[in-house]
Amino acid sequence: MFEPLPTLPVPLELRAMFPEGGLVRGRTVLCSGDAAVAMALRVVSSATQAGSWLGIVGVHNVGVQAASEHGVALQRVVFVQPASSSRTEWVNTVAAAADGFDVLMLEVP
Repeated sequence: MFEPLPTLPVPLELRAMFPEGGLVRGRTVLCSGDAAVAMALRVVSSATQAGSWLGIVGVHNVGVQAASEHGVALQRVVFVQPASSSRTEWVNTVAAAADGFDVLMLEVP
C-alpha cells in the first residue's frame, strides 16, 4: 500500500504546485527569475508558522522586512553566512545547516 510522504505546509494558494500538497523533506525546490526570493519566502512561510526552523544560507538579497511581509515567522529564521567565498566552505556550511534546520533557503555561489 502506498503511504503518503510527510510534508511541511505551504500556503493554500501554492499547494497545487506541489504534488504532495507541501514541502517534502530532502527535496529541492528551485525558485528562479526576478521574483525568486519573494517566491521562496512565500513557499517557506507556512512551514515557519507551523514551527519549522528556516536556515537562510548565503542569500545576500533577502531582508527581514521582506520575509515578514511574505508571512515568514521571523523568530524561526537564522541567517547563515559561509566563512569564506570558497565552494568547499559553502558546501560545508550547507551540510551543517541541513543537520540543524527543517527548511533551507540557499543561494548557490
